[in-house]
Amino acid sequence: MLHPINPPSCVNELLALVDLQKKVLEFAEASSTYTDAAFKAFVPSEFVDWLIALRGSTNKGSRKIANRFTQEITDYIKCSQPDKKQVLIDFILDQEYFNRIEDSSFIFSLLPAKSIAHEKAKDLLKEFYELLGEGYPSVLVGLPLNTGLFAKSSIVSGYVKNNPDVEYVCPCCDSVFTDSANANDKGYTLEHYFPKSLYPSICLHPLNLIPMCSGCNSRKGDIDPLEPSASPAFEVPYAEIFHPISRPVRTLATLDFKPTTTLIGDMEFFAQNPPPSYEQSIKAYKIMYQIPDRWNVNWTRVDNRVSRCVKRAQQRTISTGIDDQKFDLILLEAIAELEDSFGKDHFSYPAAKWLAWARTNKFQELKNSFLVS
Repeated sequence: MLHPINPPSCVNELLALVDLQKKVLEFAEASSTYTDAAFKAFVPSEFVDWLIALRGSTNKGSRKIANRFTQEITDYIKCSQPDKKQVLIDFILDQEYFNRIEDSSFIFSLLPAKSIAHEKAKDLLKEFYELLGEGYPSVLVGLPLNTGLFAKSSIVSGYVKNNPDVEYVCPCCDSVFTDSANANDKGYTLEHYFPKSLYPSICLHPLNLIPMCSGCNSRKGDIDPLEPSASPAFEVPYAEIFHPISRPVRTLATLDFKPTTTLIGDMEFFAQNPPPSYEQSIKAYKIMYQIPDRWNVNWTRVDNRVSRCVKRAQQRTISTGIDDQKFDLILLEAIAELEDSFGKDHFSYPAAKWLAWARTNKFQELKNSFLVS
């Protein structure tokens, strides 16, 4: 959300799974009962063979998820044919969500509350994501047979491949991934920016799965980025939602500081070039991820980033006779170093923004704190 990132290298593989979801919905629309044989005649046989193998697995977890998927499709098939037809139409419409991210008139169509079929389709589509835990056979996503299974780790690797620095800094909170306790030793999680419980049609869309630290992921949970709060209730215009691939925070808003009695000012985001104001988007960002509040909690670490950069700039300057002009050049050099490391070194963003603000508003206090009287 804060830093811009590139799509993962596995976009085509994820789109292949989206196409598989569509084929399953088409099968359900055309069917009145479920059998493995009928299913195999409609979707890739490798998919059905894989499910059958999972249902017979010695691994209890694998059996459970495969049986659950089979039950979900069986239950969905029993829904009314007109409603199933509408589900398929809505699913196809929703796949355009990212292409229409500038379109203020866009609304999601496959909403669970629309019918029993939509509710059942939600459960079925979510199971496709859960099957990532087992790893899809490579042939189903267009990869060579010897590639191995396509799983959640494949998506993480796809993001790292196209964004080497995302391996070290969370693109949402600017902290390090390893700060987060997670089964993955690097703290990676994949966040559904639009929660799969509310927007099941895009639970496998390649641009709705965003790498974030588990701290950001757990804070956001199932919060809807379009309606992030019930109290106070407010909505975020679709054409203004922040998104790390198309509309990252730092390109549209800037961090500013309100003067206080201390050297540290109160942090708030403001739109850089209104209109649009992005006022609701900024508010939503704060609700979903507690940014910039979490930077205040970690202020010691932000301050350490500032101190190290200023001291490095000092070491490259004559150590005696530093007047205001020379110290200002030191600050400018430190700010430039921090800006160059946005998204590469944790807390560089709030450190750079604070130092730029303090250079204007707290110059003498800064000079006194860094230079021996």
